[in-house]
Amino acid sequence: MIVQWEDWVNHSDLDWYCEPVFSRDERDAIEAFHEVWRGVAQDVPDPMPYTVEQLIGTPVWQRLMDAAGVAREVFVRRGRFDDVT
Repeated sequence: MIVQWEDWVNHSDLDWYCEPVFSRDERDAIEAFHEVWRGVAQDVPDPMPYTVEQLIGTPVWQRLMDAAGVAREVFVRRGRFDDVT
Protein backbone atom coordinates (compact mmCIF):
# COMPACT_ATOMS: atom_id res chain seq x y z
CA MET A 1 0.00 0.00 0.00
CA ILE A 2 2.82 2.38 0.82
CA VAL A 3 4.75 1.60 -2.36
CA GLN A 4 1.69 1.66 -4.61
CA TRP A 5 1.37 5.45 -4.24
CA GLU A 6 4.88 5.81 -5.62
CA ASP A 7 3.88 3.75 -8.64
CA TRP A 8 1.39 6.46 -9.61
CA VAL A 9 2.72 9.71 -8.16
CA ASN A 10 6.28 10.96 -8.29
CA HIS A 11 7.29 14.29 -6.79
CA SER A 12 8.92 15.35 -10.05
CA ASP A 13 5.61 14.71 -11.86
CA LEU A 14 3.36 16.81 -9.60
CA ASP A 15 3.16 19.58 -12.20
CA TRP A 16 1.25 17.12 -14.38
CA TYR A 17 -1.72 17.42 -11.99
CA CYS A 18 -2.95 20.75 -13.30
CA GLU A 19 -6.00 22.56 -14.59
CA PRO A 20 -8.35 21.92 -16.24
CA VAL A 21 -8.30 18.28 -15.08
CA PHE A 22 -7.29 19.05 -11.50
CA SER A 23 -8.18 22.28 -9.71
CA ARG A 24 -5.44 24.20 -7.92
CA ASP A 25 -6.89 23.01 -4.58
CA GLU A 26 -6.82 19.40 -5.78
CA ARG A 27 -3.23 19.71 -6.91
CA ASP A 28 -2.29 21.26 -3.58
CA ALA A 29 -4.07 18.38 -1.81
CA ILE A 30 -2.11 15.83 -3.85
CA GLU A 31 1.14 17.61 -3.04
CA ALA A 32 0.32 17.85 0.68
CA PHE A 33 -0.62 14.17 0.82
CA HIS A 34 2.56 13.29 -1.08
CA GLU A 35 4.68 15.08 1.51
CA VAL A 36 3.03 13.14 4.34
CA TRP A 37 3.40 9.94 2.33
CA ARG A 38 7.14 10.62 1.91
CA GLY A 39 7.54 10.93 5.68
CA VAL A 40 5.52 7.79 6.27
CA ALA A 41 7.49 5.86 3.66
CA GLN A 42 10.71 6.88 5.40
CA ASP A 43 9.35 5.87 8.82
CA VAL A 44 8.29 2.38 7.76
CA PRO A 45 11.24 -0.04 7.83
CA ASP A 46 12.35 -1.52 4.52
CA PRO A 47 11.61 -4.31 4.09
CA MET A 48 8.41 -3.71 5.97
CA PRO A 49 8.11 -6.30 8.73
CA TYR A 50 4.39 -5.77 9.19
CA THR A 51 1.37 -7.42 7.83
CA VAL A 52 -1.28 -4.95 6.78
CA GLU A 53 -3.20 -5.85 9.91
CA GLN A 54 -0.17 -5.01 12.07
CA LEU A 55 0.36 -1.70 10.30
CA ILE A 56 -3.23 -0.50 10.58
CA GLY A 57 -3.70 1.40 13.81
CA THR A 58 -0.04 2.37 14.25
CA PRO A 59 0.84 6.06 14.55
CA VAL A 60 2.59 6.05 11.17
CA TRP A 61 -0.48 4.52 9.49
CA GLN A 62 -2.76 7.00 11.24
CA ARG A 63 -0.69 9.90 9.87
CA LEU A 64 -1.22 8.56 6.37
CA MET A 65 -4.94 8.03 6.88
CA ASP A 66 -5.40 11.51 8.37
CA ALA A 67 -3.64 13.07 5.37
CA ALA A 68 -5.72 10.96 2.99
CA GLY A 69 -8.89 12.17 4.70
CA VAL A 70 -7.87 15.81 4.30
CA ALA A 71 -7.12 15.26 0.60
CA ARG A 72 -10.39 13.39 0.11
CA GLU A 73 -12.35 16.34 1.48
CA VAL A 74 -10.87 18.52 -1.27
CA PHE A 75 -11.81 16.04 -3.98
CA VAL A 76 -15.38 15.46 -2.81
CA ARG A 77 -16.14 19.17 -3.20
CA ARG A 78 -16.29 18.69 -6.96
CA GLY A 79 -17.52 15.13 -6.82
CA ARG A 80 -17.00 12.29 -9.22
CA PHE A 81 -16.50 12.79 -12.90
CA ASP A 82 -19.04 11.18 -15.19
CA ASP A 83 -17.82 8.01 -16.74
CA VAL A 84 -16.82 9.07 -20.24
CA THR A 85 -15.79 6.56 -22.83
